[in-house]
Parts: sequence; C-alpha cells; structure tokens
Amino acid sequence: MTEFESLLSGGFMATVVLLVVALEGALLYFRWRRRGAPAPQRWLSQIVAGAFLVLALLVQQLSLHAFAVGACLAAAGLAHLAGYRSRWLQ
Repeated sequence: MTEFESLLSGGFMATVVLLVVALEGALLYFRWRRRGAPAPQRWLSQIVAGAFLVLALLVQQLSLHAFAVGACLAAAGLAHLAGYRSRWLQ
C-alpha cells in the first residue's frame, strides 16, 4: 500500500474534509452575524448533510459498527429533507 492509499483509507483525509466543512460553516455563520452572508436557514442543512456524509465515510474507514454508518447516512438524509422543506415553504 502506498503512502497516498494509506492516507485515504486510514481516515486522515476524511477527517481533514470534515474539519474543512466545519470551518466553512463557522465562516458562513460569522459572515451572517456581520450581515454579509445569507441567513443560516438557507445553507445550514447542506452543511450538516455534507458533514454527516463525510462522517459516514470516516466511520466506515475506521471499521466501526455498521449501525453507526447507517445512523450517519440517516442523519444526512434528514438534513437534506429539512433543506428541501425550508426551500419548499419559501
């Protein structure tokens, strides 16, 4: 196994992506507080769904219980549905 493959399969890259998603959410929140970005109702569900999808990948790469992967995927689906609902009601 090469070094690159071990980075991908070991969970390191998924952790980095998860941190980037969290940083993106924090930056959007702080921009919203300074009145420079849209309200969280417009972007929060996508950030949460993306974070749960990456978390499901990380859980799978760490060979944790399959229930945890399913729970992460279900949470991502619920976040997507919440986003659809908020856009539908606008």
